[in-house]
Amino acid sequence: MTFTRGNRAIRDHAADGKSLHLFEYVETGKVRYMGEMVLVATHTRDMPDVDGQTRTAIIFELMPLATR
Repeated sequence: MTFTRGNRAIRDHAADGKSLHLFEYVETGKVRYMGEMVLVATHTRDMPDVDGQTRTAIIFELMPLATR
């Protein structure tokens, strides 16, 4: 699995000295701020894409910074 662009930024945020902020889509044009997070772990899982085809997805396990 190759980590590029945004996936690499999430994986390497702590080593790069950057904060990681999570937003959740609420509805079209609206998001909810979930807070600052830290990456706990990553793993992969086969999941269907938008066309129903199986692909390997990267799962990022995040934890709120405040609970760390």
